[in-house]
Amino acid sequence: MAFGLALFTDPSEFRIVLAKVQYIGIVIVPTAWLTFAIQYTGRRNWLNAKTIPLLAVMPIAILALVWTNGSHHLIWATIEFDVTGDLSLLNLTYGNAFWVHTVYSYVAMLAGILIVAEDIFYSHCLFWQQSAAMLVSAITPWVANWLFFIEAGPVENLDPTPFAFLASVAVLWWTVYRVRLLDITPVALKAIFENITSGVIGLDELERVVASNEAAKAIVGQPGLETIGRPLKEVWPSGASMLHTQVGEPTTYPDVVFEDEPEVREVQRRLLEKDPRLTVIGEASSGEEALESVCNMAPDVITMDLLMPGMDGLEATRRIKDSYPDIKVVVVSAYGGEYLQRSVDTGADGYVLKSLASTALAERLLEVMKQ
Repeated sequence: MAFGLALFTDPSEFRIVLAKVQYIGIVIVPTAWLTFAIQYTGRRNWLNAKTIPLLAVMPIAILALVWTNGSHHLIWATIEFDVTGDLSLLNLTYGNAFWVHTVYSYVAMLAGILIVAEDIFYSHCLFWQQSAAMLVSAITPWVANWLFFIEAGPVENLDPTPFAFLASVAVLWWTVYRVRLLDITPVALKAIFENITSGVIGLDELERVVASNEAAKAIVGQPGLETIGRPLKEVWPSGASMLHTQVGEPTTYPDVVFEDEPEVREVQRRLLEKDPRLTVIGEASSGEEALESVCNMAPDVITMDLLMPGMDGLEATRRIKDSYPDIKVVVVSAYGGEYLQRSVDTGADGYVLKSLASTALAERLLEVMKQ
């Protein structure tokens, strides 16, 4: 708000006061981001009676120097006004304390980014989306600020960082409402695991290990990080057998239909829904949507059209089988011959001609699930 008001304020002492008000947010953001990253990833023990005051020293000191700059010029060595049309900009020469705070801010932002990025590599799909969105929201203003310092911005002396913060807020809003940033976090999972003395292994919908505590590592006989992302039957075969013995065979198989033509997609949905053993949980019309749907919905089996806009069905099949080998992919196409062989080569588990789909599609999906 202070930045927006300052842009249209006539050159005066009040214009400088507004620049100082902006620093309240400038000094808070890097430390707040680092603190949030630490808490979000479950490292709350890093924040204690010693570290919290240390994190507060730099923001408080810089804020004090900003408001007393006239007596020492450690933040702004010189201040000149640059009026461009209706815009009132400041042409500043920076002092030594400004560059010290800049280095501190960049280090704090980078530390928070690395802490969150570490969790991306072995998080559940939902947590991956949360972490990736937070990284985008953190990196965007950082890049904008760097462009301003190297004088690569679109308008001379106009700092694009506040505008980048608006983009970051939009990304965070999406994260809160679409991937439930504040409702579901990895911290709860870690806290539970740390306080359970019995062996606990967390699995995703495809029975891949997503977390394990110390007691479970002793049972399995492998370090935790070496088991993350691997199927339970590979990590602990006897445990997988016990799981299937207790759970038994599923009564229905969740399915997602990938087809770019709406009419054909609707026909396939109706054909599959006639069989009580299959439940259609989603649809997609492109390869890109297919990858996102698989990540979010975790189906048991999918039907894949080959000729779709953007990423085609062959490439989508290859990527899905590489990332989710346990998901069955049945290609539904109007073409045979070369397309059949290419589908097999990319990892497809089954192939049905569209001309035979009305009688064979559901049964083929069920046959593939029993393989």
